[in-house]
Amino acid sequence: MALPDTSDESPIAKPGGRPARESSSPADKAAAEPKRPDTPARPRWIARVWPRQDAAAPRSAVIGVAGVTLAGAAVLVWSEPGVCWLIVALCVAALAVITRRANRSDRDTVGRLERLERIGWAAGALALVAIGTIRADSGLLTWCVFAALACGSVALAGGRSVAGIGMGAIAFVVASGRGIAWWRRGARQVRRSGSNRVRIGRTVAVSVLLVLVFGLLFASADRTFAHVVGYAIPSFSGASVGRVILALIIVMPVALGFGYLAGGEPAFDALPEGRSKTVRRIEWASPLAILDVLFAIFVAVQLDFLFGGRERVLRTSGLTYAQYARSGFWQLLIVVALTVIVIGVAVRVAPRTHRADRVLCRVLLGGLCLLTLVIVASALNRLRVYDDAYGFTRERLAVGVIEAWLGIVFVLIICAGVALRGRWVPRTAAAMAVIALLTTALANPDGFIASRDVDRYQRTGRIDVSYLSGLSADAVPALQRLPPSLRGCVLSSITDELSRPEDWRSWNLDRQRARRALRGGAGSCGG
Repeated sequence: MALPDTSDESPIAKPGGRPARESSSPADKAAAEPKRPDTPARPRWIARVWPRQDAAAPRSAVIGVAGVTLAGAAVLVWSEPGVCWLIVALCVAALAVITRRANRSDRDTVGRLERLERIGWAAGALALVAIGTIRADSGLLTWCVFAALACGSVALAGGRSVAGIGMGAIAFVVASGRGIAWWRRGARQVRRSGSNRVRIGRTVAVSVLLVLVFGLLFASADRTFAHVVGYAIPSFSGASVGRVILALIIVMPVALGFGYLAGGEPAFDALPEGRSKTVRRIEWASPLAILDVLFAIFVAVQLDFLFGGRERVLRTSGLTYAQYARSGFWQLLIVVALTVIVIGVAVRVAPRTHRADRVLCRVLLGGLCLLTLVIVASALNRLRVYDDAYGFTRERLAVGVIEAWLGIVFVLIICAGVALRGRWVPRTAAAMAVIALLTTALANPDGFIASRDVDRYQRTGRIDVSYLSGLSADAVPALQRLPPSLRGCVLSSITDELSRPEDWRSWNLDRQRARRALRGGAGSCGG
């Protein structure tokens, strides 16, 4: 016997025949409402590595974020590299350490190896920012600062796989938005507590603000007073006000992001590695074998052209150094980058359960890596020939460093292919990129470029004065080897830049050395 359909009856009848009383409680109504289909739950791995939290910032983090922001507004100088960048970075690092210690819940969630890796990322971040204290090239400092932000983010958020490192490097951007509510909740709790520390901090902040405002006004009104306090209080002008506002806009989100990450979330070390479905042997081995043959034919046919160098240029009718270096250089660079992707996909889809599959994987992928290393060497050789003929530039040097780093990546892949275990390759490759940038910065790129171009001038008598005059003070020692007439033309703009007054916040080692070297004069242009 079919049961009657009572789905349309309202209210639903109880077993006793009396209708059920409608719930008037808002909580009951909310519980009775069906969930909206347009708000799907987040994937489990997202909830695990970066769960939602409504926690408030601890008191130390609230004060620390405000302190870092004020310190950045007070000392940061945007126009040129200096010790101020390292001071702000150390303040952010101290904020992260204080916040991490205040959150004791995650101390046992990170293993010893992961902890050492995170310490290494943090040390790399501070070393990159410290380049601003040594080198005077502002463009180089820009790259170092962005790399330092990524390293610091990985140090706090973690990351070991390709996806984990990529998401960990940009985690501080998302954390900056989340950190606003996190810091606001903490500030509200601190304000409600009404403790003596809050009152003392408020008094100190008001006192500092009054001293800054009236001190700046007095300094602008009297030169003697300005000279006395010039090293402690910045000059009051529209540019200085704009600099402080810009520092507040940029430093505060950075402090919020790193403070939020230091609270223990997220943990991209736990990000699961993607698993691809393996395919049959013929499906992955055939494309790789064809690609190996193509690479081998290219290397064999172009071997004389790839490594012919100066002799090849002289033997070839109508072929200049620029044509030799530029012909196919960018195409070879793209080939090397695409090969990394091909190898990554092949490793994920190739089965390794049978011995024949493992041997075939080693042979095909190993051969592809070795042939690619030959292409990397050929690209670097083309760049060397071009630089010998036309001189070094920052762009050419950067491309050469990237090409050399890609060669190191293929060496790492070959080492991983021996044991068919490559989980360590992504984080090692990322660490090698940081080391390459740090090594390049410490090697003084502008000084290297100037030295090579001066050697080329002494050998050929040709020099690009307009380009060398745009280098930073890092190049002064090498440029002083030029004759007085050329030296005056090349160093005129650098001398004008060094003649501008600066305070302790802009102190830089290479600028100090350049001023000491130019005390005797740079010579006159054309004289």
